[in-house]
Amino acid sequence: LQLHVKLPIFSIHFVHTEIPVVKTFDKVDFTYKVKDDCPHILIRNCTPDVLNFMVVVKKIQGRQKSHALQIVVGSDTFDIIPEVAMDAKPIFQVNGEANSYAEVHIKYDEIKLPLYSVIWEKKHRNLVFMHHRLGLVVSLERGHVVKAHISPLYFGKICGMCGNYDGETADEFLTPDASVKVTDVNEFGRSWIVPGNTCAKR
Repeated sequence: LQLHVKLPIFSIHFVHTEIPVVKTFDKVDFTYKVKDDCPHILIRNCTPDVLNFMVVVKKIQGRQKSHALQIVVGSDTFDIIPEVAMDAKPIFQVNGEANSYAEVHIKYDEIKLPLYSVIWEKKHRNLVFMHHRLGLVVSLERGHVVKAHISPLYFGKICGMCGNYDGETADEFLTPDASVKVTDVNEFGRSWIVPGNTCAKR
């Protein structure tokens, strides 16, 4: 499988268990210490004229450098849980039910794609989730490297820890209500903890 699908427009690279380096869509880098049990919103739609979606990352307790992903699109929830053993595949669930997927070797320009696809690149231990209607590609490599790409149709219409994808760097650290710009990256990161989690209060 050749992964030449323009993934690095946004990337979160968890280079250390406690210190992730985040690169936003608008190419701003910052470091943020992710709390062990706090799910954080990486990307979500922030305007009502586009399909509702959200990409959430959560550190897995007790597993060094391992992060789970949850992708919510409309009423569907997709979960990617990294493998425990080096030679195992990640777990993939749709609406809480385990789903199988295969290692594939494809040419992207020669296939017709369904609503979403999940592919496994064994060599790099890379699970790639593609939601074709949304134009979203999210990959989890080696259980701790997250990369995402989204359609230019969402330019200026998203928000989250990955920024607002508007081509400007001055307004990158906006909180969820989009009215408060912060300068402290820890305050910014905490503002994107999924609402309702008690970990945000600790």
